Amino acid sequence: LCDMWKPTLCDNILVCSNSLLGVFIYDVNKTEKLYHLTLPNVGGKPDCATSATVYDGKLYVSSFIGDLYLFDGMVFPNAYRYDVDEIDIPPAPEFYFNCESGVSAETFYKSEFPIVAASEIKKSSMMALACVSGGLQIIDTKEKKPLAVYNDGGECHDVRVRMPYVYGAFGANGVHILHFDGENLKKISEIKLERATHQIEISERGHFICATCGGSKIEMIDATDKSSPKSIYSFSTDAGLLYGENFVKHSYKNKGISLFWHRAGLIYSDPEGGDREFHQKNYDLKNGILGYCPGNGCDIADENKILYTLGGGYVILPEDNSNCFVDELPVFKTGRSGPNSGALSVVDNALVLNERAFGVINANDISDVEHPISLGRIFTSSTPSRALNTSFGILVPCRYVGLVRINYKKTL
Repeated sequence: LCDMWKPTLCDNILVCSNSLLGVFIYDVNKTEKLYHLTLPNVGGKPDCATSATVYDGKLYVSSFIGDLYLFDGMVFPNAYRYDVDEIDIPPAPEFYFNCESGVSAETFYKSEFPIVAASEIKKSSMMALACVSGGLQIIDTKEKKPLAVYNDGGECHDVRVRMPYVYGAFGANGVHILHFDGENLKKISEIKLERATHQIEISERGHFICATCGGSKIEMIDATDKSSPKSIYSFSTDAGLLYGENFVKHSYKNKGISLFWHRAGLIYSDPEGGDREFHQKNYDLKNGILGYCPGNGCDIADENKILYTLGGGYVILPEDNSNCFVDELPVFKTGRSGPNSGALSVVDNALVLNERAFGVINANDISDVEHPISLGRIFTSSTPSRALNTSFGILVPCRYVGLVRINYKKTL
């Protein structure tokens, strides 16, 4: 499985945490596994390792439920560390496109900061970018330069625009609402939630904000009064929220905001229409590990067809899910084989999947949604986000690479 993060090297000992399977410890000189540590159950649920490191010869493991574990029954060499302050000029990240026939890519905009999310400012040549440590930026796509920068909120992880307002997700500092007059960004208000906010979506008129709140909760914020936003209702998903940008940008059943989180099912709401709750559709799986982490999200095609990533492609979730097992549905193959597929984006008659763990962007023609035609893959050395349908073309935020524009030849 690919859910392995944050390796720590301690001389010849490698510690690697796997969020599904625990902690693995290897002797890299002998290329052999020394230990496999699993975390205890908490409240009847198996805990998950989120990262591991070594300090003063002892192993520390952070977790999803139990916070922090100390394993002191074994002795490690000190972990290898380097001081970033000693690096005067950081090396320029290398990036490559290796495109299959039928699809091509180019860098649309390059920044010195990682670009993790973008939002077009309609009827202009401008876009808003979430640049993490670089804050929230408004750029001129013709001049290829920043026009305005806001970094008083700390790291910016997501951004949406309904002019003249710009909405940003600023981690522990919550959601900030800014006014943009074409030249300057000025903060109007902010709302801090119980935990960090990394993803947001806004309703059609921008009166409501849907925001992640830590690892397993979403909040609906009433921003009708931009100077005084208020959280009005919430939903705990019992599933990871920080992974894969799974707010769905289309509506489901005329509901204005939809999202999908692993085990939680499809959750949708229509705050502009007076809803004061999230509605949920559940889907079950038979296969063990897939039932724990089934896929990387969904999108809506033809207004009511739910395309859900699974098994190297996607399945179409039925309207009536009372007797539905997702892993028994027909899988429409789109590219790489395996238990999961990338987070998908429906763009007109195209389906774009980002295999973020592998740096692969996968384009498909879904004019006939039950007969996808692969248009080709783009292999990159970056971590792509979900695709955006803009007046500048299909854009994919790719961290330090910047905004990547992909082009493909339609088959139908």
